[in-house]
Amino acid sequence: TVEMFAPGQNKIPEATFYTALIFLAECDSEGEAEREQYFEKIAPLREKMKIWSDNCPANFLHRHYLIEAEIARVKGDEMKAMDLYLQAIDSAKENEYINLEALGNELYGKFWLRKKQSRIAEIYLKDAHYLYRRWGAFGKVKAMEEVYPQLLTQDMPKVGTRQTINMTTTTTGGTDVLDLGSVMKTSQTITSNRTIQHSISSETTGNIESLDINSIIKASQTISGEIVIDNLLGKLMNIVVENAGAEMGVLLLNSKSGLVVEIEQSKNSVNLMDSIPIQSYTSDNKPLLPKTIINYVKRTNSYLVLSNATNDVKFGKDPYVIQHQPRSVFCMPLLNQSNLIGILYLENNLNTDVFANDRVETLKLLSSQAAISIQNANFYSTMKDLNKAYARFVPTQFLDFLGKEDITQIQLGDQIQKEMTILFSDIRSFTSLSENMSPQENFNFLNSYLRRVGPVIRENGGFIDKYIGDAIMALFPGDPGDALRAAVAMQKEIDAYNESRTEQNFQEITVGIGIHTGNLILGTIGENQRMEGTVISDAVNLASRLEGLTKFYGSNILISDSVLTKLQNQEQHRYRILDKVKVKGKNKPVTVIEILDALPETTIEIFLNSKKDFETAIDAYLTKNFDRSNYYFRKVIGMNPHDKAAPMYLKRSEYYSEHGAPLDWEGIAEM
Repeated sequence: TVEMFAPGQNKIPEATFYTALIFLAECDSEGEAEREQYFEKIAPLREKMKIWSDNCPANFLHRHYLIEAEIARVKGDEMKAMDLYLQAIDSAKENEYINLEALGNELYGKFWLRKKQSRIAEIYLKDAHYLYRRWGAFGKVKAMEEVYPQLLTQDMPKVGTRQTINMTTTTTGGTDVLDLGSVMKTSQTITSNRTIQHSISSETTGNIESLDINSIIKASQTISGEIVIDNLLGKLMNIVVENAGAEMGVLLLNSKSGLVVEIEQSKNSVNLMDSIPIQSYTSDNKPLLPKTIINYVKRTNSYLVLSNATNDVKFGKDPYVIQHQPRSVFCMPLLNQSNLIGILYLENNLNTDVFANDRVETLKLLSSQAAISIQNANFYSTMKDLNKAYARFVPTQFLDFLGKEDITQIQLGDQIQKEMTILFSDIRSFTSLSENMSPQENFNFLNSYLRRVGPVIRENGGFIDKYIGDAIMALFPGDPGDALRAAVAMQKEIDAYNESRTEQNFQEITVGIGIHTGNLILGTIGENQRMEGTVISDAVNLASRLEGLTKFYGSNILISDSVLTKLQNQEQHRYRILDKVKVKGKNKPVTVIEILDALPETTIEIFLNSKKDFETAIDAYLTKNFDRSNYYFRKVIGMNPHDKAAPMYLKRSEYYSEHGAPLDWEGIAEM
């Protein structure tokens, strides 16, 4: 462990680094409980490495990235792990730590092997094998060859020698597929010879002179380093058109529905095409690609070079060729493990014989890396889309509170306790309203309503925990004032919605909102095959009860005294204390406060003008001075015809004035 070294020794960072990696490797064969124990041991090592990397990134940043990559891998965050592995490799290479560049490639190769992506793994494991060899770690080189004999079969040239490299391609379905990973590693060993004599042994044979291998390496690294699909396609087309001498290029990708056009590029412009099916890629009902050429390449999995397409016996009669008169044409499949990933189409309308052998070989070298990178980018895009889709069902805030980075990390029984403000809203008399609508009309109505009020909650710092039919339960982790502002904005949005409904001769709706602040437990319940995130708390029940009381008092927004006392800026809100009640399931009385902010300004002014008389009436009522309370409640009703609570209180007060109040009466209503 780290503690065996004295402070100040340079072995301490190395011990910290490798101890963390050993613990992480052990996690692969352990259960959940044992993993947690390892993570407890890893935590201080991880923290030390982060401090060192912040203070001296040149020496430690690649180590920090590699530890974080392994942590992300063990926790199942594949997207994060992929990014961190690449950052670790780049940082080690930039700062000339060849041993750690090798280790980064080895761990990343193992990452892809676990995903059963042997073609991708091969590239990084071969890089690791080559780098270990350069470093002089021949024992490690031999060990890798024993573990991965099927991946590390090519002999590596000696460093710094001038030599000719003979590379043999394998032919799959008529297509020569070169091992680009080996070409890249081989090129790095050649320091004195810029020319590679390259002979292809297959059904098609030719000698290619003076390939610019440095440009190929640079292009391949550019392609492999991009995982955002749109960015990748743009860079790929730029590289291809530049290296091939094409005037125009189109990239098609293979999809479940067939070939679709993803991007087109000319010398002057690049256009992303949003997956247009090839049959729809037309202008004035005329095709924008030679379908006979595309279909030939798709059917044979072979590339095609035409010196002058207009004079070609087989393809010269294609409607596109007749109309556009392309001269030089090159069309190539992008293959990965014999699977068609896409098709690259290039043309030059100015000259014949543009796509000479050296350019064709350059494109063939790049095609393998392009196919892998497109698959990686599609996988990354799919994972992002899945996480976005899951976020519609499980709020990202819910994951954040549980300390999870994505939905894949959620486990049954995860939970955390936290004080939050709960907002509960409900449409009044929704049952009777929905009875007059068809099922489709019900869903249209609900979605129309929720589309209006949902964004308001998020804009004010809250998130929607769940929809319960027409009801909404939202949580606000910050200032309770956020929930209050959201409630007011929701009511104003509903006013605008009612105007629209009135214009369409639809019935207006009324929504009640209850808000309470308290401790709650966020967590997952269910069983392994079906679980959901939820909130367990008496605070949720009280927010729901307050929403129910809005119908009784004729109010739009009611809050508890716990919300009022925790407001950071009470003076910004206009309210009045309405009642003290015992709600169902609660022994302790709750002070109910009515929020006036959502009412029209003229109505708010009337409420505020009658507020003092209302409070005087309440005080008299609570002290059993019912004659006085009767007088002031009648006065409030005369001043404020909008007040729904005063008539309710007057009815109670008149009853007690006539019949007397019970001896143990404290003015607390049982609701």
